[in-house]
Amino acid sequence: MDVSIFLNFTFWEMLQNAFDIIVPSSSLVEVIVHERALRSHSNEFQSVLSICKLRLSALEQEDENEPFGYSKVGGIPFIYREKRNVTAKIKQVLDEGFIHFAQLATPLIGDIMLGGNWPFGDGFTQLFVKTTEKFEWRCIWQYET
Repeated sequence: MDVSIFLNFTFWEMLQNAFDIIVPSSSLVEVIVHERALRSHSNEFQSVLSICKLRLSALEQEDENEPFGYSKVGGIPFIYREKRNVTAKIKQVLDEGFIHFAQLATPLIGDIMLGGNWPFGDGFTQLFVKTTEKFEWRCIWQYET
């Protein structure tokens, strides 16, 4: 299975929603789970970003008080800045039965060579999922505003 994240916002629109719980399928973000698909250069949904492959390393134990502050799958959400009650909002999402699916951080030197503009600025994007009869998603973008 693949997970595709579609973004439909200007940086300024996302900035207005920083630290809020975003429900994908809104006008800002859409998350789709689908069968593995071949990549195409002629696809109408082609990203301006270069393809970024996820490289999985060995499992690492996180300290609950100091979660890892880089891109990762699962784990404990990293609090970039405690603003606008972001800790309480993350707790609310987790209390609603969502799990932390992924954390997207700004690529650093040595991570990947990225073509195009990274859409999330210097912040962290947390993606949460809950599976019932379908996939439900929540997103929180932490950014220095």
